[in-house]
Amino acid sequence: MSFSASEIADALRQQAAYCKGLGSPLNAGLLEVLAEEAVPGAEWLHDLETIEGGLMEGAISIRVMGAFHRRVLDFPEIPLAGYYASVGGRFESDYDAARFEESVRSLLSEHAAFLPQFIRHPPQTNEVARAAGLVAGLLEVARLFGRPFRLLEIGASGGLNQAFDQYGYRFETPSRAATWGSLESSVQLAPGWQGGTPVVSAPLEVSERGACDIAPLDIRDEAVRRRLEAYIWGDQLERLNRLRGAMEIGRHLDVLPDSAGAAEWLAEKLPARSEAEPCVVFHSIMWQYMSANDQAEIARMIESAGRKTQTGNPLAWLRIEPPSPVELPEVRLRIWPGGEERLVGHAHPHGLSYRWQGWGG
Repeated sequence: MSFSASEIADALRQQAAYCKGLGSPLNAGLLEVLAEEAVPGAEWLHDLETIEGGLMEGAISIRVMGAFHRRVLDFPEIPLAGYYASVGGRFESDYDAARFEESVRSLLSEHAAFLPQFIRHPPQTNEVARAAGLVAGLLEVARLFGRPFRLLEIGASGGLNQAFDQYGYRFETPSRAATWGSLESSVQLAPGWQGGTPVVSAPLEVSERGACDIAPLDIRDEAVRRRLEAYIWGDQLERLNRLRGAMEIGRHLDVLPDSAGAAEWLAEKLPARSEAEPCVVFHSIMWQYMSANDQAEIARMIESAGRKTQTGNPLAWLRIEPPSPVELPEVRLRIWPGGEERLVGHAHPHGLSYRWQGWGG
């Protein structure tokens, strides 16, 4: 599929507004400049026009932001780096717009050296703060199952959420607070929390864990770690430090996902589970990047496995995904036998806050 310059410009502006709303004025400013530069015939657009999938599925804006941040991380002496907190810069509210635009255009003039190379890969963010929603959901599963379960994650990128039990968590509301995990870990997650707190006394124990990704990232490789850093927004230093802490933990654990598409991987893993083994399938902010056919096939497989479950080997499907590109991600949990599904919470796209309802009952 190919896109026109005007379609790409519209996508950049839409993402710019999204970034502004999520506290990244740097990326909002960057994308607004690039939208103005997205005119028919602009050489740098050629690499974007043939990305597979739609504008959303192809994540064009995310790829571009990641490419620019990667260049800054690799070359912190260039003018644009002065605006990136990740390398010691600052993006002030009263910034010199003309000077900023010139630094962006200067980097564009060198696009042949970095833009095509970076954007050919689909984005993989591995946002660690989403692990708080995962843990809250898994605590619900643990309470309902009452015993250890197998955990299967699809679209796992570098596998950092596989190490969820190596992080520390604090779920705090005005009336109460609850903690879970390793309070001595270098990664401590304390998202804004509304609603009930998770039942942290539930027996959350994973008997076996596995993960897959169509292009898994081996975080033991320094170049891979730098790629993951590039996808973090360059003016959000707390997120970057959290990712670096998680990668340091993960590189010492065997968390590398299997190299496989989600459908083919689940087709192998789901039938192989023990008749007496509870199982949880999990994913976060990856569904929107899949084709409708793949989505339908994965849902069909999980539902088929669910219909075959008995009381002794329950199955859960936990996901943190937005119902549409402009809505907050939902935390949904479906349990078999029975197949009942409930909305258990809403999440900030980067996992920074949650409105929690829980399973109830």
